[in-house]
Amino acid sequence: MNSIILIILLVAFIEAIFKHVDIFEEFINGVKEGSKLLLTIFPTMMAFMLWVTCFQSCGIINILESVFKSVFQVLNIPIDIFMMMLVRPFSSNGSLSVLNNVFLKYGVDHPYSILGSIVQKGCNCLLTCNNCLFDIYKINDI
Repeated sequence: MNSIILIILLVAFIEAIFKHVDIFEEFINGVKEGSKLLLTIFPTMMAFMLWVTCFQSCGIINILESVFKSVFQVLNIPIDIFMMMLVRPFSSNGSLSVLNNVFLKYGVDHPYSILGSIVQKGCNCLLTCNNCLFDIYKINDI
């Protein structure tokens, strides 16, 4: 795997030499663009991480768990995955932070972590397909 990455970097470096591209300048421009993106995304990520932490700390999760306990037991879904399902329609990054908490709590190979990964990526696929269909059929008003 490391050799594949090295080969890709070498090919990119050789191509940049042949095309007379200033690699350092392009790197700096990429860092500047990435910094702008980070400044755009960071407040939303921070707000949703704070929202999830507040939900976990204030006891609402315990109330939701007690209310839906029988449903969670039948479906064998932990409350963390349920929280992820609640957050996912509003923020991909917020549900990603919940998924990170699931990874830290159970480990990445645990079935709950795999379920969380499926929920995260499945929603991405579903939203992308919906967007494509809405664009194809010119659906603008929902």
